Amino acid sequence: MKKALFALVVTLATCEFVVGCAPQKKPIAESFNASFEFRGVKFRSGSPDPGEPLEESLQSPASEQLRPLQYDSDALKQNPVFRMEVIGFTDDRECADQACYDLSTRRATLVHRWLIDHGVSPRCLEAPRGRGREVFIDDNRAEDGRQQNRRAEVNVVDFDCK
Repeated sequence: MKKALFALVVTLATCEFVVGCAPQKKPIAESFNASFEFRGVKFRSGSPDPGEPLEESLQSPASEQLRPLQYDSDALKQNPVFRMEVIGFTDDRECADQACYDLSTRRATLVHRWLIDHGVSPRCLEAPRGRGREVFIDDNRAEDGRQQNRRAEVNVVDFDCK
């Protein structure tokens, strides 16, 4: 019964967000992934310092970084069934050991706070977490790769935000 309810919630949420709402022909998980692509943001190396605002911490131009975050915010407000997490990451050269966890937590916290300030319900967001340099998405040997790794992600955790 719980799986059927889960499938119904995902189908309704996906249908609500996607224009046209044609009958589902793809598996629900595949349809969900195609409809919702939460993006997060990329940060400048070593940012944010404690107390530094989000806009000053982001890779340039900040307006290009904020656009996907606004998309994330709008999607979450339109679909309050999603339970989300915000996780921060670092590259492997901008910090070491505990400093990486602290920096990545500051990144996640800034994005978490921004989402709430822009109308996302706090009850639909898990506490922000930093993962340091544990999980990289690009090669840390080149600056372009390190830029990709300095990020905060917004991810779906569950479909039961109550």
